[in-house]
Amino acid sequence: MPRDTPYLQVADKLRARIRAGEWAVGDKLPSRARFAEEYGVGQSVAQRAMERLIIEGILEGRAGSGTYVRRARERRRMVRSRHREQRGKSPFASDMAELDHEADWECTSTARVPAPEDIVGPLGKIGVVERMRSIGVDIATGIELPRPARATREQANLLGISIGDLVIEVERTYFDREGRPVETADITVPDIRWEIAYEIRIDQPDPDQPDS
Repeated sequence: MPRDTPYLQVADKLRARIRAGEWAVGDKLPSRARFAEEYGVGQSVAQRAMERLIIEGILEGRAGSGTYVRRARERRRMVRSRHREQRGKSPFASDMAELDHEADWECTSTARVPAPEDIVGPLGKIGVVERMRSIGVDIATGIELPRPARATREQANLLGISIGDLVIEVERTYFDREGRPVETADITVPDIRWEIAYEIRIDQPDPDQPDS
């Protein structure tokens, strides 16, 4: 998009002022009306400029309070790979351990037939592949469908982010050897903290197999 677009010009100027230290982390910014008057633009242009900086993680909007300078984002990479599901324990817990994080989650059952205790208990915090194998179901493949979205109030409260922050919603479904979907999950990842990377394995030629 051309940088002569009015709201991008305003966003560039506000970004420069923030980086220069005019407002510190946690400071409340003046109103959009003030910026609109200062830069000679409409309030809608000033609002779009501030929304741009919110998307970039420089500002945050607080409902009923105003717009504040946000602490610089610290993003980590979340690698998604089919090979991580082959571990004996939870791939999620293993991934977090590699990044010096402690994984935690809640396990509940709201199905028509509640899961037995050996599923919601000891098996509740291991990977899907192992849990399904324990009941005789072999997972053959899985599909993940990522979509960008904005955090709802519930998601913001659970994730410790602001309402409307960018999140990535991943719809994950596992299939057995007959192609039957046997488990699905909705994963919500806050974009301000994590980037999602998909690992692709490249099969190497067998050195003992002669070329044809």
